[in-house]
Amino acid sequence: NAVALREQIEQRQRKAIHDKQATRSEAAGYWGPEDKNSNDPDTSRAHCADLIKQMEVDQYRKHHDKGQRLRQEKQMIDNCIAEMSQDRAKEREKQRAHKEVLTTTWESQRKIKQALSTLDKV
Repeated sequence: NAVALREQIEQRQRKAIHDKQATRSEAAGYWGPEDKNSNDPDTSRAHCADLIKQMEVDQYRKHHDKGQRLRQEKQMIDNCIAEMSQDRAKEREKQRAHKEVLTTTWESQRKIKQALSTLDKV
């Protein structure tokens, strides 16, 4: 029985050594992505031309958007300046009306005092 066990152990060791040698003798496999098929050059040129057109469109849009933004800002500034001018004109009119009321009141007070002084003299 012991002889059979030794034989079995030796057989397993020989098999392990043989499997190890067989594995080492094989070339290592490639584990990366699959190789790509080469594309047609005309397809690549068409793709590049399409990308260039898209870039030109994007550049045109960017330029157009910038111009539009600048026009909107200029219009907003013009509107603000016009509104400020209107506010100043209203303020001047308000001050003129206030001055007129004060001068009228002052004039009325002066006439009343003059009338009272004339009455006191009489």
